[in-house]
Amino acid sequence: MEINEKRLKTALGTIHKDEKGYYISGKFIDLCCLVPANVVTGVLPPGSCRNLPFILEDFSNITTIVFRLKWLNDLWTRNEIDNTLWMKFGECDISFFHIEFRSLFDELAKSIRPISDVPGQIKDGSFETLKNWLKRSDGNVKKLGNNLAQFVLSCEWFDTIKQVRESVVHHGDFPLIFPLKGKILFNLYKKIKEMQRTPLPKIIMYNDNVVDFELYAGLYVGYLIAYLEEFSKLAHRRLSLKRIGNNARGGSLGLQILKQWIEQLLYKFNNT
Repeated sequence: MEINEKRLKTALGTIHKDEKGYYISGKFIDLCCLVPANVVTGVLPPGSCRNLPFILEDFSNITTIVFRLKWLNDLWTRNEIDNTLWMKFGECDISFFHIEFRSLFDELAKSIRPISDVPGQIKDGSFETLKNWLKRSDGNVKKLGNNLAQFVLSCEWFDTIKQVRESVVHHGDFPLIFPLKGKILFNLYKKIKEMQRTPLPKIIMYNDNVVDFELYAGLYVGYLIAYLEEFSKLAHRRLSLKRIGNNARGGSLGLQILKQWIEQLLYKFNNT
């Protein structure tokens, strides 16, 4: 399975640094600020895209998990915490990483519905529910709007995150941390042997069975940023937003680390 270099470069293009530190900017952060401003000025009706702040909060939680995992790994590498603490903390954070990811996508589904062609006829529920509903008929695609439908259906990588989250939440699996200094390595302890999962790209694997979390997070959070940028372009056009103020920016723990991990993945991709 190949990786999408263009998506990762799009993600890197949203992460910047100034004298105050690292921040993220782009269409999504801009959308999160413009929507409430357009509601206040009467361009949009009250309650428009009210789930956007929840997406932003989930994204902030994901980058905070990235920050905390790196911080804890550094403590362990310097022998400031023992193996047991590192492994237990790491297992909890990697579980939470996937739970937050799935939560973000469900909030995204709730933000897609009101900007569709026929909002009152769109299947309500999770992102997975929306995706499966679109696959049932061309009529459903038409109700959502072709460009929005193609946007939802194009997210092929969502299934990997969903499967890991469902394994942890519903099937009793848990991330198993492999204690190698300076590395964040994991795999799922598979209680249900017959469960099948989407294969991961070989480039993010430490070996055939163990995942390098730095490359894994760089890949999927990078894809997420690019996906939110794509959604925001569609939303900007469909909402006919009026520009109020300058382009927005947002700070979040873990952005510097995330940028480094995406760059590390791209370097490996271009030099392997």
